[in-house]
Amino acid sequence: MGNDTSSTAQASGPICATIRSAIRRRTGTGSQVDWFTNFILFSLWFGAEFILSPETTAPGFGLPSWPSGDGDGFLIIKEIRDVVLALVLGILLVTGHRRALGWALLVEALAAYGDMTTVLAHRGSVATALGVHCLTATLMVVNGLLIMRETRKVAAAPTTPAPQPA
Repeated sequence: MGNDTSSTAQASGPICATIRSAIRRRTGTGSQVDWFTNFILFSLWFGAEFILSPETTAPGFGLPSWPSGDGDGFLIIKEIRDVVLALVLGILLVTGHRRALGWALLVEALAAYGDMTTVLAHRGSVATALGVHCLTATLMVVNGLLIMRETRKVAAAPTTPAPQPA
């Protein structure tokens, strides 16, 4: 008891390690793979936390007030969207479809830009709109473009000829 870490975060440690090792086996190692893995896992974790306890997570979205009446259902819908978007990215990463992953990042960045616009249009926190939503969307665009620009290097053929039978 006394631990401030949520049960979702506690359970995610072994799950994260398993997912990371599966992605590395499929796509190779590297900091870019780790960045995408962390981004996807964070999106899944954040979505799950928001769905399980929206009243504690919602203030971080940047809107000035909690919805009245049954409006909190719309916030849960937003987080279900985030979970689904993260799952799409995760599937593309695990299956090694790098170019499709780049395109998906570019398209999914529109959701984060939309979140920024929503926060600003409802007189929410400008710092959260720009520092969270706009920054996330911009990083998604930059990484999407970098992935689409990336080319895989084919291993060079050995330079020494194979021994001929005598």
